[in-house]
Amino acid sequence: GIQQIELSVRNDHHMQNASQESLDQVIERCLSKLDMQKLQSEFLAQDEFIHLPNVFSLEVVTKHFLPAVEKVRPFVHRSYIPLHKKSGSVSSYTISQQTPIFEELYKSDVFSGFITNITPQEKLLCCPVEDPHSVALYYYTEPGDHIGFHYDSSLYKGLRYTILLGLVENSSCKLVCNLYRGRTDKVPETLNLTITPGSIVMFNGDKLYHAVSPLGKHEERVVLSMEYVTNQHMGYIGRAISNVKDAVTYFGIGSLIGRYEGYHDGEAPLTRTIEAEMESRGTDPASRPHVIAFVNKLSGGQRGKDILPNLIAFLGSENVFDLNEMGGPEPGLHHHLHTPNLRVIACGGDGTLRWVIQGMINVGFRPLPPLGVLPFGTGNDLSRMFGWGPGYKGQDFSSIIPNIVTAASRPMDIWQCSLTPWDPQNGTVFHSESSVHFMFNYFNIGYDPQVALGFHTLRTTRPDLFKARFINKCWYFYYALENILRGSHYLAECCSLEIDGQMVDIPADVRTIVVLNFVAYQAGVDIWGPDHPVFFFSSGLTLIGQHSQNG
Repeated sequence: GIQQIELSVRNDHHMQNASQESLDQVIERCLSKLDMQKLQSEFLAQDEFIHLPNVFSLEVVTKHFLPAVEKVRPFVHRSYIPLHKKSGSVSSYTISQQTPIFEELYKSDVFSGFITNITPQEKLLCCPVEDPHSVALYYYTEPGDHIGFHYDSSLYKGLRYTILLGLVENSSCKLVCNLYRGRTDKVPETLNLTITPGSIVMFNGDKLYHAVSPLGKHEERVVLSMEYVTNQHMGYIGRAISNVKDAVTYFGIGSLIGRYEGYHDGEAPLTRTIEAEMESRGTDPASRPHVIAFVNKLSGGQRGKDILPNLIAFLGSENVFDLNEMGGPEPGLHHHLHTPNLRVIACGGDGTLRWVIQGMINVGFRPLPPLGVLPFGTGNDLSRMFGWGPGYKGQDFSSIIPNIVTAASRPMDIWQCSLTPWDPQNGTVFHSESSVHFMFNYFNIGYDPQVALGFHTLRTTRPDLFKARFINKCWYFYYALENILRGSHYLAECCSLEIDGQMVDIPADVRTIVVLNFVAYQAGVDIWGPDHPVFFFSSGLTLIGQHSQNG
């Protein structure tokens, strides 16, 4: 690493508020009365299924959960699939933005630990934020609302467990559960359950065949669904298929475009100024950092143009710079080269962050000022690594930017990549045509850059085709498929690899070499997985392209 930059790191304890803490206390109090050993035995004996009546009291449901049920009622999307389903749903995207109490319950260490302890699994994980089913509300409000028999199967690479929490139950509806279906060693059993407010039903989605019987006239039923998995990976193709299915059967096309981005009105909410917000938090004016922001309007789902006016109102026009109009960050950075206690926010994806860092180096910042991120990009790997999440979801600036500004910072290496062309036939090296680039997240060669190049070229010429993260990922899938069908080179045929002065054999079937600065790649993918060692190099890496018959 040739340099280091300080990255703002999210402090989860700072982000918690009183309602989060009080909810944890409520959860712990309600769960403490349960006999865990008995629940574990019953869950396994019933083929990973259990019904827990009255886990939360009616008082708890009324005070903490029912106001949220009413708040998101205007966002209910109704869907009808003949012979299978008719009901209303609210996705995790809307819940996260409009009423986070259910997301707090879902992500609570106390609650998720309780769920994990009932199962035979060592650890259950929350679904990725891209999953609209991770925490969702289901409204049965019209006569005949129901859902036919099905499994809660998924395209995740591990198991998925479903937790249903009753919230409103003024109906004759029953959750019909067929236990031991397909088992030759058990006699099939059918249960007809009423999920009263505060009661929980929990099961392995691949094992329980279940349905909800039709709603009668003047009846209502509302249930919260939470999904936990043993493996968060699904892959781009699986995620695309899963989200399209969810859009059709549950949450509507808005879950693929508008709601997927976390917006409902097309703009971020209006806020007061950062000075007023920092003053309300009791910070000393003399120690407050000076904040500037750079916005890439083409990044990710192109939401930068929607939030730009409000960001200017929050930080001031002299502190917000449009990267696309200025042609880069250098003009704005030059203006603030000697500004004391400077903090920079990059509003975009990983490419935008690299753009801003490159600008800092070019302008001459020494040391580089701390850099935070509002993740507008498609993958947002750096934002994931430093705790700011996989994507900006329309939060009020007064609730997120001051946290970035006051967050602790952590150093991150910036690597120098030198590219020098050469003639493989006579060995001539063209030093005069060398170029130097800076890398802070990853550098790769082969199949992946071919896909990225196609994506970048089309987005540059046709930005109108890239207006949502999901659509962007579909374009990535298109170019990936195109390169698979067209055929890409095996790198062993055209490259040699030297690491720390030693030659390394490239396996014959390798099409891509990736050099990572941290363990996050392509929208949070852990390439090695938890059980594989990571290879580190200390001084340098040399990748030499050679003559290939394939060009």
